[in-house]
Amino acid sequence: MSHPPHTPEQKVLSYTPSSPLPTLSPASSKKIQLLKQKASHLSEQATPDKADPFLQWRVLVIDSLIQHKNAIIEGYQETMGFLSNEQSSTVAEIIKEATKEKEHLEKEKDIILREGRILQEDLQDSPKRVEDAYMAALYSKIRSSSEEGQKEAKKTKKTKKKWSRATFREKLAEYLGSTDDEHPDGLFCNAMGDFAPKALMKAAHIVPYSFQSRELDYLFGTEDSALETERNGLYLIRTVEEQFNNLRITIVPDSSLDVYPIEWKFVVLDETLLPKTYFTSFTDPPVLKRWKDLDGKRLIFQNNNRPARRYLYFKHAMAYMHARIQGFPGFEAKVPSGTMWATLDKNNGYLRRSVLSMIARRIGDDTLPKDLLLTGTFTDTEPGTSLVVRDTLASYTIASAVEKKVKGETLEDSEDSAEEDE
Repeated sequence: MSHPPHTPEQKVLSYTPSSPLPTLSPASSKKIQLLKQKASHLSEQATPDKADPFLQWRVLVIDSLIQHKNAIIEGYQETMGFLSNEQSSTVAEIIKEATKEKEHLEKEKDIILREGRILQEDLQDSPKRVEDAYMAALYSKIRSSSEEGQKEAKKTKKTKKKWSRATFREKLAEYLGSTDDEHPDGLFCNAMGDFAPKALMKAAHIVPYSFQSRELDYLFGTEDSALETERNGLYLIRTVEEQFNNLRITIVPDSSLDVYPIEWKFVVLDETLLPKTYFTSFTDPPVLKRWKDLDGKRLIFQNNNRPARRYLYFKHAMAYMHARIQGFPGFEAKVPSGTMWATLDKNNGYLRRSVLSMIARRIGDDTLPKDLLLTGTFTDTEPGTSLVVRDTLASYTIASAVEKKVKGETLEDSEDSAEEDE
């Protein structure tokens, strides 16, 4: 059975001998103790309560711990030729343990450097303390790359349809607080702000489940796909989910992204919908809900949990391209400036800029608004030939799926179907 890891500094510093072995040179002993004190001092500092400074602090702590581990390894390796068998066995165990902990630290640092954007957003959006949210995210990422996690993934893949249909709905309902004892036959609709019969509701993926691919992970800047998680979903009445899936409506920020929790609102891009009805109640007399009532309306949530911003941003970019290609009149004036997607803490964007730009060109819309493109995307600091190849491969793969959406071809996302879950 796996357990969440201790913070590295708690575990890494624990096995160092309280006093050096007799065979350790005075210079090495002094170096190890000084580096241990430095690492302990950094680790014991007040933990930053904001995502960006927390991740910067973690890198400093990790670097100091790695220096300490290197000093232990190098110091004891120098003595190996002058020891008895018993001493050699003890020193070998110390070196082995130090090497193992160093590898864990390097893996953690690699995750921060590779997936800092994703971690930063997840920490900002989590209701937990930033340190607790970080440890939970780190545990999840390390476990998914472990041998045990890979075995579980292979096992899950064999029953993917059952897992994705039932588990996604269950996890989404728990995450959003979509059920309660007073409405046993209903689910809470984030569009209407009320409970509706289960038969009329859909657990909607924001980024369609059918889009999953390694190239999509590259677009988001992560190697840990999360499209199957509850942060990529909403519970919506079927008619609203259908038009959200068909890109005729979009969801945009309705508050600063530096507040908690973030508020979101619907925007109806296709104004031919406005006079039409999207829901009729079963009451007497019936209550009619029209699309014009949803236009500009905030989404309503039962708790402080929200979808991940990166998925909402990608869906909005698709909806914007779709609106341009379909020629919806006046839609540009209805969507907020692209700068609304920026935060004080996070200004590096949600999607890889080069890939999003190539996708737009390939589907015939190379005029995404500059502020939307620049604010919501990131660039690689050291572009190279390999990145150009990855950009091209990713854009071709994703564009084929996006093109079907933005040019009006409905993609049925059968993983969301309530009937198939029964």
